[in-house]
Amino acid sequence: TQWPDNVPDSWIVAEPADPLPVPTFRLCRLAFGRLWIANTTEDPGLLIPSMPGRYGTFLRDTEIFPDPSGGGITGLWNTPQGLLVFTGRTTFLITPSDDGQDWVLTTVHQGIGCIAPSSIATMIDGSVVWLGPGGFYRFTGGQIQPVSIDIQATTDRINAVRAHQSVAIFDPKSSEYRCWVPMDSSRVNNTCLVFDGL
Repeated sequence: TQWPDNVPDSWIVAEPADPLPVPTFRLCRLAFGRLWIANTTEDPGLLIPSMPGRYGTFLRDTEIFPDPSGGGITGLWNTPQGLLVFTGRTTFLITPSDDGQDWVLTTVHQGIGCIAPSSIATMIDGSVVWLGPGGFYRFTGGQIQPVSIDIQATTDRINAVRAHQSVAIFDPKSSEYRCWVPMDSSRVNNTCLVFDGL
């Protein structure tokens, strides 16, 4: 029998954790010292935070359903303002509550979401850009702004069936957001659209 002496005595009376089996998930993002997983195979609209610093431990009764209509989560992104959670048609922001024991869910925009989770990237000024329904959008100053109005005729040609496979990066040398999209009837990403942040 071994008695470890490197744990606090308070653990003797601590309530044991009630962890969930880790579900199969499609999206994840680190935020607030936790791993957030979303869009599980059982429920596309489910979001679960891990325990702080324990990225593989998810407690029972901590699940969040951001969209009351049950919309599937299509993107997650960490920002200085909080964790952005996207569905296809809505954007939410998650922040810690004042007491730090819970989460505050705020609807940023009803009508603008994200259709390609790999299209999300952070610009040099801290704003976030992504591909949504009808074009590209930017989250800055707590609000969402369209950024592709000048090339609307081009973004209208993005293959809507394959748009979810679009991918983007932010190039810090040129300060450019570059997104590869499937144009017209292409089944692969065959066109790169560039945004310089201006």
